[in-house]
Amino acid sequence: MVGGMVAMGPPVRSDDPFRLLFERLRSGAARCRLIVERDRVVGTEVLEHNPAFAAVRHVVAQLLPLFARVRISGSETEAVSLDGSKYEVTASTTSTGEVMLVIENVSAPASQNFEQRFEQAFHGNAAAMVIARRDTLKILDVNPRWLELFGETREHVIGKTPIELEQLSETEVARRVAEHRTNLCGYESELRLRTRNGEIRIVLASAKPIELPEGSCTLTTLIDITARKQAEEAFEVAFDASPAGMILVHGTTGVVVSVNRRMLELTQQAREDLVGRDAGDLRLVLQPPRSELLRVIERTGRLAAVEVEIAVKGGGGHWALLSTEQITLSGTLYRLSVFTDLSARKRVERRLLAQHAIGEKLAESAGLDTALPNVVEALCRAEGWDCGAVWLPNSEGVLRCLATWPARDELSELRAFTSATLIDPNAGLLGRVLATSKPEKVAFDVVRGPHGAVAVAAGMTRAVAFPILRGSEVLGVVALAARNVDPEPLEAGELGLFDAVGRLLGLFVERTRAEATLRELNASLEQRVKDRTFSLEVMNRDLEAFTSSVSHDLRAPLRTMNGFSQILLEDFSTELPPEAKRLLGSIAGGAIRLRDLIDHLLEFSRLGKNSIARSEIDLDPMVRSVVEELLTGKALGDRLELVMQPLGTCNADPSLLRAVWQNLIDNALKYSRNREQMKITIGCELRDGEPVYFVRDNGVGFDTRHAHRLFGVFQRLHSEQEFEGTGVGLANVRRIVEWHHGRIAATSELGRGSRFEFTIGQEVR
Repeated sequence: MVGGMVAMGPPVRSDDPFRLLFERLRSGAARCRLIVERDRVVGTEVLEHNPAFAAVRHVVAQLLPLFARVRISGSETEAVSLDGSKYEVTASTTSTGEVMLVIENVSAPASQNFEQRFEQAFHGNAAAMVIARRDTLKILDVNPRWLELFGETREHVIGKTPIELEQLSETEVARRVAEHRTNLCGYESELRLRTRNGEIRIVLASAKPIELPEGSCTLTTLIDITARKQAEEAFEVAFDASPAGMILVHGTTGVVVSVNRRMLELTQQAREDLVGRDAGDLRLVLQPPRSELLRVIERTGRLAAVEVEIAVKGGGGHWALLSTEQITLSGTLYRLSVFTDLSARKRVERRLLAQHAIGEKLAESAGLDTALPNVVEALCRAEGWDCGAVWLPNSEGVLRCLATWPARDELSELRAFTSATLIDPNAGLLGRVLATSKPEKVAFDVVRGPHGAVAVAAGMTRAVAFPILRGSEVLGVVALAARNVDPEPLEAGELGLFDAVGRLLGLFVERTRAEATLRELNASLEQRVKDRTFSLEVMNRDLEAFTSSVSHDLRAPLRTMNGFSQILLEDFSTELPPEAKRLLGSIAGGAIRLRDLIDHLLEFSRLGKNSIARSEIDLDPMVRSVVEELLTGKALGDRLELVMQPLGTCNADPSLLRAVWQNLIDNALKYSRNREQMKITIGCELRDGEPVYFVRDNGVGFDTRHAHRLFGVFQRLHSEQEFEGTGVGLANVRRIVEWHHGRIAATSELGRGSRFEFTIGQEVR
């Protein structure tokens, strides 16, 4: 007994209002741990003490007998005399086995003021405090903070019970009294108390037993936790109503404290399967390993948006996005894990990948027989169907199966039946999809439909079919079947996938049909080319035979005509009149011209029979040789001004190119011979990096309106009386230049000469 009042119980937490009393006590107070060996108290360890304890600490060494008794009785008070001073010692055990020790120096006059100091600490405390009788809870005293918290006045509450103040019910009061009797060292509990105006205040009550002259009482400190509880309740509501799965795990023990409804849906577990169990034993996360996730939490304190696969009851997994935060509730550390369902996103990803894979398979496949099984397999794997088939109408419009998947033994009967059965285009699911061009999902019926009994026998319960489309035209139907499929109607994602795949297949079917038609056309064209080539070969042989025949059959009469006319002119010259001589000369000249025409025609026909043999040619010596050959026997003297510019080299057939130069230079000489001063220029100029060879003269020229006739066979722009010729030379020139992949052109002005130019193209390999 200290000043008529003894405070009992263990020391309080640093955030407890009793700390203020503990610190301000003028008596020495300490929390101790007894050192026991062989069931004997051999010492004590001071765990915590207030400032006043330092002055009385030496007394503890004398208290071992007291500590031994306290272990049995729970509470002991003893007077101790030491070094001329008297001390009153009170020791009480706590619920944890520790000892709360209060040592008062009763010989010091300061102890007489204890009650005054207690009153100051009680009424000046920032926490709400109330002193009430332990047996009835009748209020003996309250501090100002208590009055403020409940909106009361001292006059209204002193001497009344919580029942009279309508703060607690009779049942709750009885429970509180029972708790006071049971917990002699004090306790904490959460209460819901009503204020004077009817509001509910949730408080954390710390009750400590004390002895007063009025009897056994309880000093209770009330901490208002209304706002915190409201936040916790709001958290609980949000926790349970969240569209994401949530699980709350104790930060120290690892035990699951709570799960929300969405988490139970994701795992298909019952609440009792999860709550109260060690989170590690549940193995909720299949991948990545839980140990990796815990290491990240230990290192960073959280997890941020990690893709995980969570276990589903009955087998299988479910992908989710996991975020974990460490939170504190009511002073306790927890791990809050949030699982956002990724199944919709994963379905979209899976469908996009399936669509991409189908596109690749179709692009790589040469025909329907290789492409269609791959398409059906990709669809079945992406959407969870067990088997499938592709149906296309034959020439009579009847649906026949072109491909099935899979080729497993247990489905062999269904597969064989599907492959062998022809479906009327108006029958069953396939007929409806073919007619409406809309996907449809059905349950198998043993009685209805051509596949009903066989499919049910194979374990199939549901089927879906969608059209193969090219624009608005339905080219066929894809059908899939499964044992266990969601019976819900087709959703937007499935419809989008089926539409995309159906149109990809439509393009592929159309492409394969077009390729088949093209192959048929190519085969027909190839045969036509062969037939045409054969006809041309026959015609060429006939033409060659005709040319040879003409050459042989015409040359003999021409020689006769020319010979006899020469004999007449030579042997009977004196006997013939001038007119007869002129006519014989005309006959001889005509025979010679006809012979030349036949020779040029043969030369033209022979061009191209032999392949071009290109080589590198130095053009300057070649052209000089041609000029010398053409000028031989022509006494032109100073009348001819011939300019030869450097020509360089080119890659061409030497004999053919020589013929080109010979024809062009010969024409220049012929059509300028009537000029008093003949001028011919032979040269080369670069045009867009390409050499252009030319022969220019100052001869009679020609009307450019008729330039298109220049290079035709037997085409002449001047009469034979003006200039001799057969009209074959320039035709040969054009043919030679074109065989060298070059171009030839002519420009002219009547009376002012002409310019012929040509190019030699690159050899094509």
